[in-house]
Amino acid sequence: MLFIRTFILVLGLIVCTNISAQLTNELNGNDIIKLVQDNKHSEKAVYEELSVILTDELGNRDTRRMRKYVRLNDQLISKYLLVFDFPEEFHGVALLVNHQTDIDPDITVYLPAYGQIFKHSTIWKHGETIFGTDFSIRDLVGGLVENYQYVRRKDRKIENISFYVVDVFLPEVDPVTAAPLMKHYVQQDKLTITRTDYLDRNGKVLKQMTKHNLSNTSKNTWNAAMMLMVDRQKDHRTLIKVNKRILSEDYVPEKVFTENWLYENHPPLDLVPLEEDELETELMDASNTVLDKSLVIMQSDLQ
Repeated sequence: MLFIRTFILVLGLIVCTNISAQLTNELNGNDIIKLVQDNKHSEKAVYEELSVILTDELGNRDTRRMRKYVRLNDQLISKYLLVFDFPEEFHGVALLVNHQTDIDPDITVYLPAYGQIFKHSTIWKHGETIFGTDFSIRDLVGGLVENYQYVRRKDRKIENISFYVVDVFLPEVDPVTAAPLMKHYVQQDKLTITRTDYLDRNGKVLKQMTKHNLSNTSKNTWNAAMMLMVDRQKDHRTLIKVNKRILSEDYVPEKVFTENWLYENHPPLDLVPLEEDELETELMDASNTVLDKSLVIMQSDLQ
């Protein structure tokens, strides 16, 4: 009798494993990205304090500090706010993103030094990097574009970790003949993207983002304590460290995502007009970043 019960139990486990494997094999690229998004959207209110470390081709380093506010409502309308605290010339600079599914987000840029708030229409579409970092706004808020085409490729195992590999294509191209824009590596056991390769037309990696030190939250969502973006063309890299992470609506009230809150918490320093082309330079010209050669980052700070 014991043998029969054991045999039935083992048989059941084999059947369940086979069914699970079959379901996994049936997932297409869109299915996988949908699972990633559902996993991410389980957290409705997130507050983070971040350190940003920039390193150039000579090994010189510069630092930024900023806060990140995230709020998601039941209609899957996402709100993100990034506020810089350091260095002094960036203090109070903010980027406000309102993102609704299948629609390009509204992006507001606040520059206290000029006393102005701008609506920016192209920074999301073009994927420009901001404030001397190697990250775009989309990278920083973790947005996935719903109307892209996602094509699953052969799964990979790297250092005993199994990954779904998903190529990303523009909506208007033929994935059979076109080159992908990106390649996502989705860790299968955690359903989160831990590596993204940004590709040129020949499939060469231009930039690579990796996520490290994953931890599980009370919402059963996996998040990285560090994100590293490497620009292989410029030999430049940006490391973002999460110093504090709090899941609480009290830390992320609705009023945070308003222009009034930005004005009240970071009053304008001046009222000098700023033209659109000047704004582009402020936001995206990484070559103007002055790196402090005397700054030393201890190895222990990077762990």
